[in-house]
Amino acid sequence: MKSEAIKSTIEGLKQAGINPVVWLPSQGFASLLDAITNDSYFNHFPVSHEGNGIGLCAGAWLGGKKPALIIQNSGFVLMTYALMGLLRLGGFPTLILIDQRGIIGDKRGHWLFGWGRTTPQILDMLEIPYSTVQDNFAASVVSNQHTTEAYGKPVAMLFSGEEVYGN
Repeated sequence: MKSEAIKSTIEGLKQAGINPVVWLPSQGFASLLDAITNDSYFNHFPVSHEGNGIGLCAGAWLGGKKPALIIQNSGFVLMTYALMGLLRLGGFPTLILIDQRGIIGDKRGHWLFGWGRTTPQILDMLEIPYSTVQDNFAASVVSNQHTTEAYGKPVAMLFSGEEVYGN
């Protein structure tokens, strides 16, 4: 991820009052995750299973926090089972930042093409609003956080393209 995108995304997370940040390892978000891990503002929780990640976010929200989950698109698809169960209980606001690799023109993530096509379809099916973010990262994070709080359910941000990764 480009340094300008990292800096702006972290600025947006702070402006939106998001804390904690739950994450799974992601090649595309590796630099962002390093920056979050090294920033004393954030409580951060790396997890090894996608279902645990969304469960921690639900628990953080129940505890009065504003959580975010950072995950790659293949991991998002894998966590759908746990997410569906939590949505059936009524939902909870959390911001999901998704590394949207494998889309048309992605020179480095072509092997993820199936996930790139499937992720928006699953978001639509689950009635999770989402936006594709390629610039204005701080403003996008704040705007999407306002939406998740108003909606009372998860909202996703798909990070893709030249401005994010420098394909």
